[in-house]
Amino acid sequence: GSLVERWVSVKFTPTVSNVKLDKGAYIDWNSLPAGAKGIQKALQDQANGLSLTDHKVTTLQQNLDSLIPGLAGLLVTLLCMWLLKKKVSPIIIIFGLFIVGILFHVWGIM
Repeated sequence: GSLVERWVSVKFTPTVSNVKLDKGAYIDWNSLPAGAKGIQKALQDQANGLSLTDHKVTTLQQNLDSLIPGLAGLLVTLLCMWLLKKKVSPIIIIFGLFIVGILFHVWGIM
């Protein structure tokens, strides 16, 4: 059961929200000093919790992972086990996963 979490990867890419952050919640790249001092200050600001961009984007995958990490991979595994129990050929399941994965990627779901 723990191998499903590690080996099965399902990532949903649709954006749920895109929120503009308040000034001071992100690194202002134009105000950083030039050279190595600027890089050092940016790294320190990021370590202190400041965002690298002025927008916070939340995806569907982040919401699912906050509820139950690995749920999508577990559901795909259980679906494959159910199809095997129904005597569906493993080759058909593999080709089906490829086709569904490619279609979902083209449509922007995964």
